[in-house]
Amino acid sequence: MDVQRTFNYNLGVLGHIDSGKTSLVRALSTILSTAALDKSPQSQERGITLDLGFSAFRIEMPSHLSRDYTDLQITLVDCPGHASLIRTIIAGASIIDKMLLVIDATKGIQTQTAECIVIGELLLKSSLIVALNKVDLVDQDKLNNVEKRINAMLSMTKFNNKFGILKVAAAPREGDPIGIRELIEAISGSIDELPSRINNEPLYYEIDHCFPIKGQGTVMTGTILHGNMRVGDTLEIIPLGIQKKIKSMECFHQPVNEAKKGDRVGVCVTGFDSKLLERGVASTPNTLRVIQKSIIRVQIIPHYKFPIKSKAKFHITCGNETVMGSCVFFSSPNLKNSPNEEDLERFSPDMLYHYEDEVTKSNKKYWALLTLESPICTLADSLVIGAKLDIDVNSKACRIAFSGITEVLDPEISCDFIKVSKPKKKVGQVDRIQDPYTAIGVGMFNKETDISKFVGLQVKVNGKIGVIVSSFGKSGKFKINFPEGDAVTGEVVLEFNRLLWDPRNQMVQ
Repeated sequence: MDVQRTFNYNLGVLGHIDSGKTSLVRALSTILSTAALDKSPQSQERGITLDLGFSAFRIEMPSHLSRDYTDLQITLVDCPGHASLIRTIIAGASIIDKMLLVIDATKGIQTQTAECIVIGELLLKSSLIVALNKVDLVDQDKLNNVEKRINAMLSMTKFNNKFGILKVAAAPREGDPIGIRELIEAISGSIDELPSRINNEPLYYEIDHCFPIKGQGTVMTGTILHGNMRVGDTLEIIPLGIQKKIKSMECFHQPVNEAKKGDRVGVCVTGFDSKLLERGVASTPNTLRVIQKSIIRVQIIPHYKFPIKSKAKFHITCGNETVMGSCVFFSSPNLKNSPNEEDLERFSPDMLYHYEDEVTKSNKKYWALLTLESPICTLADSLVIGAKLDIDVNSKACRIAFSGITEVLDPEISCDFIKVSKPKKKVGQVDRIQDPYTAIGVGMFNKETDISKFVGLQVKVNGKIGVIVSSFGKSGKFKINFPEGDAVTGEVVLEFNRLLWDPRNQMVQ
C-alpha cells in the first residue's frame, strides 16, 4: 500500500450479539488482516466474535474529500457483540472515526444496541450509519415498525439528524448479499471531511494483538492514534518498560516504511516474547507516562439507573485498557456572575470544591479524584469510561455509569492542591443553663475528644446562635457562650466542614 496516496479511515462495526456484524464485514471486505472474521479458535468454537477483528475495502477517493490521495481505505473494526465483552467493544470504539451500528431487523433495538449508542456518543464526533440487517427475514410492516423505533431512539441522542439507515441482508437464505453496494456508497457519502492526521504529536500506538512469526520475530498490530513511525525507529512498549527497534512494518500485508496517525499497522520486532503482551501501548521512548491517579472532569450517563457513589469500585476503561478503580467525587460551587466562568470549566487548585457522596443527574459540574488498582498509560485530556461490568449481562440495564476527561495526571494528594470540603454534623443537648450567656452541653463529644479543636465554632440551639468556648470537666461536656444573652435549652447542632487529605483535620465553617 502506498501510504502517501491511500488515506485510511477506521469504521467501527458495533451491535448486539447475533445481529450479523461479522457476516456484514465479510460481505464488505476485500482485504483481510491476521485478525479478521473471527479467526481465533475460541471464536470459531463458540461461533461468536470474542476479540477485535480487522479487515478493509478500498474505493476511489471522492473528489470532495481530497485531491492529495487517490484511494480511500475503509478499515472495518469488527467489535464483539456479547454483553460480557463490553471492555473490548470500548477498546475498539476508541480507535474509530465513525460507527456502523448493526441492528437485527428481526429483533430491533436491544440492550447492547443502546450501550453501543452510548459508547458512540462518548467517543465520536461524526455522524452514524445504521445497517438494518436480515431484512429478508421480516415483512414490510415489521420493518417499518423497527425503523420507526430506531428513528425515535436516535432522535434523543447527539446523532439526531446525523444518521442514515440502510437496509441490508449480509447473509440471506438465498442469493447474494442485499444492499451492500448501497451501504458502501452511504459510508463514503457520509464522510464530510477527512479527519486530521497531524503528525507533530508524540507517537501513541495502541496495540490490540501480539503474536510470534517463526524466523522473523514478534508482530504487534494496532492503530496509531497520535504521531507517526518508521522502520528503524525505537519504540517503548508500555507498561513493560522495554524498548525495541522496528525491524519491518506492514499495512494489510503490504510492506511499508512509514505509517501515520489513523493507520492500522503491524510492527515486527525481535527479541521480545509475545506472551508478555496482549494489549498495550507503544510510544517514542520517554514521551508517555504510566499513572495510577488522575483528576477527571465527569459526565453522568443518563441511561445509568444505579447509584454512583464516592469510593465505590468501577471498571475504568481508557483506550484499550480496563482496570478496577474508585473515585472521590466533588463539585464546584455554582458561582453566579463569576469574574471568569471559563475557570470553572477546568479543575483549579485555587478553587474550593464540595465533596459529593453520590453524584446525580443535575446541573452541577463534577470532578473526581480517580485512583486505579493497576497503572495505565494515558495522556492529559484523554477519555475514560466508568462502568459496572459486574451487573448481570442478561439484565436490560445500561452498565456504563459515567465518562471523564483526564485533566491532571498524578496530582498532588493534599488539601493544598485539591481543596475539597466535606460537610460534618454533630448533635448534642444542653445539659443546663448557668446564666443568660452560658450553657453546658453534653452528648456531642466523648471523654477522649480534644474539644480545643472545636473552640470558636458556632452551634445552633433552638434557632439561637452560640459558640463553643471550652471543655467542661473531663467527661466530654463543653461550655457554650450565647453572645446575645439568650441561652436556651434543647438540641445543640454543630455543622462544619473538613478538608479532605488534611493531615491536621482542621474544621472550618
